[in-house]
Amino acid sequence: MASKASSINAGPGRYQIRSCNTCKSKKTRCDKNTPCSSCASSGRTCTYPPIGQRVRRTKKTILAEMAGRIASLERSLAEATTHGNLCCNSFEPSTIADEQDSPRDLLLHKCSTGQYLNEILVTRVVGEDESIATALATSQHEQRELPSSPFNAMGIMSSPCYTQQPSAFHPGKATAIELWNIYLNNVEIILGLKLTHIPTDEVRVYSTIDEPITEKFDDLAFCYSIYFAAAVSLEDTTSLFLDKTTELQRFKLGIEQAFAHGDFFNRPTLTGLRALAIYLSAIRVYNRGKSVWILNGLVIRVAQSLGLHKDGTKLGLPPLESELRRRVWWHIITRDSRSGEDFGLEDPNDLISTSDVKLPLNINDADIFPEMEELPVERTEWTCMTFSLINVDLAKAMEKLKAGNASASTLSKEWRDKVVQEAYTKIRARLEKCNQVTPHQRLTVHCTDYLLRKLDFVTNQQWLLSQKRGVNDSVLKEETLVAALDILEARAAGNNPFLAQFSWAKKVHPQYHVTLYVLWYLCTKPQGPRVERAWRAIDSIFEQEMAFDFLGCIGAKPAVLKALRIKAETLRKNLDAPTAKTGRKTDPATSTELEHMEDPLKFLEGFNFDDEVFEDGVPWSSWTSLLHGLQADQPLFQ
Repeated sequence: MASKASSINAGPGRYQIRSCNTCKSKKTRCDKNTPCSSCASSGRTCTYPPIGQRVRRTKKTILAEMAGRIASLERSLAEATTHGNLCCNSFEPSTIADEQDSPRDLLLHKCSTGQYLNEILVTRVVGEDESIATALATSQHEQRELPSSPFNAMGIMSSPCYTQQPSAFHPGKATAIELWNIYLNNVEIILGLKLTHIPTDEVRVYSTIDEPITEKFDDLAFCYSIYFAAAVSLEDTTSLFLDKTTELQRFKLGIEQAFAHGDFFNRPTLTGLRALAIYLSAIRVYNRGKSVWILNGLVIRVAQSLGLHKDGTKLGLPPLESELRRRVWWHIITRDSRSGEDFGLEDPNDLISTSDVKLPLNINDADIFPEMEELPVERTEWTCMTFSLINVDLAKAMEKLKAGNASASTLSKEWRDKVVQEAYTKIRARLEKCNQVTPHQRLTVHCTDYLLRKLDFVTNQQWLLSQKRGVNDSVLKEETLVAALDILEARAAGNNPFLAQFSWAKKVHPQYHVTLYVLWYLCTKPQGPRVERAWRAIDSIFEQEMAFDFLGCIGAKPAVLKALRIKAETLRKNLDAPTAKTGRKTDPATSTELEHMEDPLKFLEGFNFDDEVFEDGVPWSSWTSLLHGLQADQPLFQ
């Protein structure tokens, strides 16, 4: 039976029995029996400190021990911060790569969510600069300051509103007719692949304009998507509408309710699918968020449910329907491969390279009609499908050269050049009989030249980065900067009256790749003969193509570009700043780091020091009084 270690009460000349050594180290209550109940239950040896007067330590000894513990705590905090375990709001960049490959896959952690990147130029920039990775984690406070977008694309999943029919959103006849013509002139050729067959769709559109109440829901959705895309292409101040945004919202609601009433996702149709493809392409002017990219995947599922991933001729379909299905399928998969660029992603699927659907023919709409029994022979001159087919050729070349391909991971410079040259030769052959007098043919030549240069530039930079060479030696070269600026300046030039009607389309797919390279160059080499030219190009691109920063409506790439631009501007200001009073110039890199450094003791704000106790029983609250007792001229350690 346990007995008290001592029953002597504290008094003059007496010493109170203290807790056993085990209970003291564990900071648990000790009943001071021999053995105590805690040690007895756990099977530990129970020992007590010797009875007698407690040896008091000096303040210097206590402070020395505290300093050691603080240093240990700081090391632990630094290690935890490095591994991303300190705070839920911090990102932990994790790179996934094997020993042979250049690091390409990057996952930025934030609590239970993450941002995955695998486009090699983006991962290289983000992986080398923590401030850029941090920029991807916009704080909740900053997000609240962004306006909510009126163009949330998820509305296509809405429930039907039975108090208002979809036809209620239809505009007046004169307005609808003008919007149809605007779509044909301004939108169809540049939205992606051509999705209409004008002779048959014209009947559908005019029938809906005449009697919208009696038309089918998918025909209504088709017309609303055309009105929406046509309105997007107009200037903000237009004589057609009193308020452009209000009309866009009207057409958007019409599309959503037409889909809802027609139960489109359970009973999809080819007409409804075309409407959705047009709508999701046009809405990118106002919304390039991840929801739009995810909805592209939904569109692919709808297309597959209709069998568009199989060529219509193999399914025994009429020539006109087979040709129209080809146009829709290739539009969907080429747009999907391109839209991932907004998020630093390569095309995650291989639909372009593995599709057994034939390409659409290079023919005019008048060459094909419902009653024909076999498809016509392709034309050699420019047709309304020429630019669409050029876009497919470019997408196929990019697919071959993307870094994620098994064949591309070990490709030689000669093989890359061969793929680019083959695409160049094939595309140039499509333009041999192109007459640049008309706006559509002039647009085809202008955009093709620009897109070919971009293909060569981007794939070359991706190849160089995949070779694990020094950045300054192979990638960030002045001649490469000049090539990038030539591309951006051709893109930003808006003084051609023949192409003015297509200028709106720059906002559909902003030039993230080339802009990213130029900003990366300016952050690495902020001085040089081409710097001012580079800044003019950057300012123009941001103003023309990246003006819409709604909450949730931009991808990861714009956030990286914004952070790079801020960093480059800071470096530029530091270089232009006058000499400091000390007579020394400020180091730009050091200045940037100090300017963005947070309070290093900010992590202590959540601690309740009054409740914390050291092992020896000295509370944190004693630290202040101990410091007051320490003389400034006394050394801490002797």
